[in-house]
Amino acid sequence: MTLRRTLLLSHLVIGCLLAPVLVVLGLTGAILAVQPELEDASNALLTGVEPGGPRLPLVELTARLQAAYPGATLQGVRFPERPDRALRITLHRPDGTDADLLVDPYHGVVLGTGEEYWSLRPVQVFHTRFGLDRYGAAIAAWSAVGLIFLSLSGMILWWPGKILSIVRTGSSRRILLHLHSALAAWSWIALMCFGVTAAGLYWQTPAYNTLARLTGAGPIPDGSGLSPATCPADSVAGFDRLVQAATAAQPGASLTWIEAGRAAGTPIRVAMRHPGDRTPAGRTTVFLDPCTATVLAQIATPTAPLAYRVVRQWTRELHTGDLWGWPTRTLAFLFSVTLPVVALSGPLLWWKGRRKGT
Repeated sequence: MTLRRTLLLSHLVIGCLLAPVLVVLGLTGAILAVQPELEDASNALLTGVEPGGPRLPLVELTARLQAAYPGATLQGVRFPERPDRALRITLHRPDGTDADLLVDPYHGVVLGTGEEYWSLRPVQVFHTRFGLDRYGAAIAAWSAVGLIFLSLSGMILWWPGKILSIVRTGSSRRILLHLHSALAAWSWIALMCFGVTAAGLYWQTPAYNTLARLTGAGPIPDGSGLSPATCPADSVAGFDRLVQAATAAQPGASLTWIEAGRAAGTPIRVAMRHPGDRTPAGRTTVFLDPCTATVLAQIATPTAPLAYRVVRQWTRELHTGDLWGWPTRTLAFLFSVTLPVVALSGPLLWWKGRRKGT
């Protein structure tokens, strides 16, 4: 068997095995490419607010909410990108459960609950792990590796004929051949990018560790090595003070969320996004002492090591198309739609050739 014949057979077998998975990944990826717009439009009546002066302090908002939720404490706040959208506030009840509320930050009115918020989170879960948690994530990651192989082997097999046009005449097999070859060729770079970045997102820790060793970068601060703070309950720093401390530590960055730890004294974690960072939650993190609001550790995208920006920021931005905003997200949507067509046309092409004995 010649080398080309072996490569063709490998391409065929792996392509047929992965076709159903790649169809799912492509369709769900296309939906997620327009996730922000779909969710915002669908929840506009629930989350829309009329900006009227400065936002109320978080301590005042919490006090108003505690009237409806006696004994509850502020657990976390998610800040909207737009001033005419509600805050998402999480309260921790005395019984150990959480209340997820959408709150008008200007008037302190509860607009609804997190359960009422329509989200594409299930699609995201299915895209990243097929709803199977650990094993589903591994399936998605190894499918990405398979996509890399299919892209590389497909380009080698495509090269002699260099088919770049889609025809509408001739046999159905000829039409399929041109459809599969042309679409795969035009989307080759994008499909390779999807595969490489998906694998990078799954194997994020070893990827960072490898690149960090090569570039001399240190470990990423994650709050795990920070000692719990101890102070009386009445001297704990309020969320307003914590927000001010984080903003002072990272001037120019916008807040995306702030969250208190479940255990007493656990460092407060604040996520922020600097201009130029296209990841939704931002990749700038500040850890604060819950008692004094002093900065315990932080990492910011403008000054972070190259390894951090490559693995934690740019890999995700490339995978989702967020890198340059709506133009690259539009391309991500189009190439995600292309993936199921390429994945299905390959096995169909083989089936038609098999029926004809070729």
